[in-house]
Amino acid sequence: MALAGGPFRGGRVIGETDAKGVEIKGPRFRVPDLFATFYKACGIDPSKKFFNREGKLVKATDGGVPITELLT
Repeated sequence: MALAGGPFRGGRVIGETDAKGVEIKGPRFRVPDLFATFYKACGIDPSKKFFNREGKLVKATDGGVPITELLT
């Protein structure tokens, strides 16, 4: 994935795979972590809850944690 703009500094690679691109080496990130990172970049607390269209209170992310390496 490529990110640009906002607080994301360019020219960096976060994470890596083996030579065949099959196995993840180093830290593993999940989709909820990416969404938490986007929220944080927009100044929204990723642990915040919102009301959905049905009026039910739901979490902004599914337990995601911002990827600090992308925000520094």
